[in-house]
Amino acid sequence: MRSYRVTRTSPSSRAPPAQRRSSPIDSSRVASLPSWRWSLAGAGLAAEALGRVAEWCWMGSWGGPPGRALTAWRRRRWTLAADRYHAALQAKARLLLSPGAALDGGALGGTARVGAGSNEAAPGDGAPPVPGPGTDALNAARNRIALAEPRSPTWMGDRMLAAGIRVRARYDLDLVSAWPRLWLLVPEEVRGRITSARDDLASAARLAGWGVLYLLPALWWWPAALIGAACIGSAWWLGRHRTGRLADLVEATADVHGRDLARSLGIDCPAEFTPAIGESVTRVLRKGN
Repeated sequence: MRSYRVTRTSPSSRAPPAQRRSSPIDSSRVASLPSWRWSLAGAGLAAEALGRVAEWCWMGSWGGPPGRALTAWRRRRWTLAADRYHAALQAKARLLLSPGAALDGGALGGTARVGAGSNEAAPGDGAPPVPGPGTDALNAARNRIALAEPRSPTWMGDRMLAAGIRVRARYDLDLVSAWPRLWLLVPEEVRGRITSARDDLASAARLAGWGVLYLLPALWWWPAALIGAACIGSAWWLGRHRTGRLADLVEATADVHGRDLARSLGIDCPAEFTPAIGESVTRVLRKGN
C-alpha cells in the first residue's frame, strides 16, 4: 500500500525563481517610510503654526506704530467716504423736499429713480440731474472700507469688530460679554454653522501657511515661488470671504436670539429687543461694571 506525505510549502518556495530573487517591496524603502511620515507631520505642524500667524496678521492683532498708522489711514478714508455719502443724502433730501419736486410729479419721479441708484433723473422729467454717484454707490464705497468706523489696521479685523459695534449701536448690548451666554442658548444647528464658518476661516489661514512653506524650495527651484504666491493669494481671498460670513453669523445670532438671552436672565422682553432691554442685559452680564 502506497502512502503519501503532504508537506506545507511556503509562498516563497512556490514562487518562480525570478520573483524569489527580487521582491517588489524594497527593505530600504520600508525603512525610510517613518522618516517621510515624520517629515509630513512636521510640515503639517509648521503650516498650522504659520496659519495661526497669518490669521493673527489678518485680524490686525498686531499693534505698534505701523498698526496705529494704518488704522488712522483707514479711518481717514472711511470718514471721507461717510461724509460723501451723508452729503449725497442731504442733497437728495433737499431735492425731494424742494417746492418744484413737491408740485411736479415728474421731478419727484426722477428723484425717486436717483434713490434707486441712478445718478440723474430721466430725460423729460423736469428735474435737474444730480451730480456725482448715487447714494447707493457711495454707501457701498464706504462699506467696502469698513461697516463701522475702523478700529483695526486690517479689513478682516474691522469686519469682525463691526459685528459688536453694530449690535451695540442697535441694541446697546455688549456682544463680547453676551457671546458666551448666547452660545449656551442657541440651538445645536446654529452652533454647528458658526463652528463650520470658524473652521473654514482657519483652513484658509492654513493654506496661507502652506504657501509660506512653498516659498522655501523657491531658493533652489523657482516654480515653487509661483505655487506659494498662488496659495497665499487664494488664502487671503478666502479669508476675506469667510471672515465676512463668520461676522454675519455672529451678528445674526445676536439679532435672532437676543430676546432669548434677556428672558433667560429674568429680564422681561415681551416683543421687541429694544436698546433699553439691551442695556439691562449688559448691566447684568457685566455684574454692574
